[in-house]
Amino acid sequence: MARQEEDCQPRLYLHTVALGDPEHLQETSQLTIAGWGSLLAVEQGRLFISLGWDGGLLVYDASTTPATPTFLDFFRTQGWVTHIVVHGGHAYLPSGLYGVQILDL
Repeated sequence: MARQEEDCQPRLYLHTVALGDPEHLQETSQLTIAGWGSLLAVEQGRLFISLGWDGGLLVYDASTTPATPTFLDFFRTQGWVTHIVVHGGHAYLPSGLYGVQILDL
């Protein structure tokens, strides 16, 4: 969920929820990230979060402790990443006029 706070600064909120009891969902953690962005994908136990036009790509690990994802890496990107394909140890990011950016994970 993205929203702009009273101080006019955009923030991205990532909430994790325990799904063990569907009738009693429980939030297990909340991560706040400054700036615009969106969750692009969850692949191979990793969360891929785009940070907007001049931001980049954040990668969090949710494979070992899904209730509390841990930061893995940050990649500077060319343009605003809106899609991602993860295959093997690489992430492929279509980057408009810049072509396809390939990241080593």
